[in-house]
Amino acid sequence: MVKIKEVSSRLLKLNPKIVVIIETRVRMNKAAKIREQLKLKGLFIDNYDKHDNGRIWMWWNNNKVEVKAKQVHTDINTICKIDGTIINNNEDIANEVLDLYGNLMGNANDSLMDIDIMAMREGPQLNCDQRRMMISHVTEPEIIKALMDIGDSKAPGINDFGAKFYKASLNTVKYDLVVAALDFFDNERMYVAFNTTLVTLIPKINAVKTIKDYRPIS
Repeated sequence: MVKIKEVSSRLLKLNPKIVVIIETRVRMNKAAKIREQLKLKGLFIDNYDKHDNGRIWMWWNNNKVEVKAKQVHTDINTICKIDGTIINNNEDIANEVLDLYGNLMGNANDSLMDIDIMAMREGPQLNCDQRRMMISHVTEPEIIKALMDIGDSKAPGINDFGAKFYKASLNTVKYDLVVAALDFFDNERMYVAFNTTLVTLIPKINAVKTIKDYRPIS
């Protein structure tokens, strides 16, 4: 309730034409009540059809500004392979994407039987102090430093908190953050979502034909 009053007070003072609120974490059945308390009179759009918690609200004063929706195609329905073959099956398109970016990333070499000891000894080697550091116990200050080195806008996913949130609320989340990190190093366990990413393909040109006409971002 305190947060609602604070936001409402700021909005009343600023009197904006457009307001975008993200990470609301407000359930759909409570949205109308919260919006009424915020005293926002105008038109709303949200993403409750995509997420139960409605992470994004957009409001605008329809007496002062006109907002028009633009149709955006988000699906890849047809793609042309390098040999000229046209594919429109979802599974075939997915395989084409995986083949292209899988080759760019490289593949595992299953024929490598063991490590070439002589080649390893001829190259740079760690000294004793460096070896001890590599196997030493990870400390809390190291975890916090690693967090601080992450860019503020970095986040595990499109609906997850960015690094800025953890930095700003460190006094609150510090214990859970450190425990999760130490659990990985001490018990060799990692939450699956930590090692996953969402890749979005952005068209480089208007008339895309092959998968190479898309630029991947994550």
